[in-house]
Amino acid sequence: MTVDVKRTVVKILNDYSEVQYSVDSLNPSLTLEQLKLDSLDVLELIYALEEEFGTELEASELKHLNTVAELVTTFEQHLGRAA
Repeated sequence: MTVDVKRTVVKILNDYSEVQYSVDSLNPSLTLEQLKLDSLDVLELIYALEEEFGTELEASELKHLNTVAELVTTFEQHLGRAA
C-alpha cells in the first residue's frame, strides 16, 4: 500500500464518515460497513476517489470493494496501469 494512495483514500473517506481518521489510526482491514457507510455513501466515496485519481473502475470491481485495504489496492492497481 503506498502512503499517497492510502492518504488520499483516508482523506476522502473522512468526508463520508462520522469518525475522522488519520493514515495511522485507520485499520485497513475495517470494512466500509464497519465504518458505518451505507450503500449511497460507498458509491459517492468511489466516485470521489475516481475523480481524484482520474480513473474509472469497472462495475465488476465494485462488488469486491469491502475494506479500506481493497479500496487502496484497487486504486493503486488502476494508477499502475495508467502510469
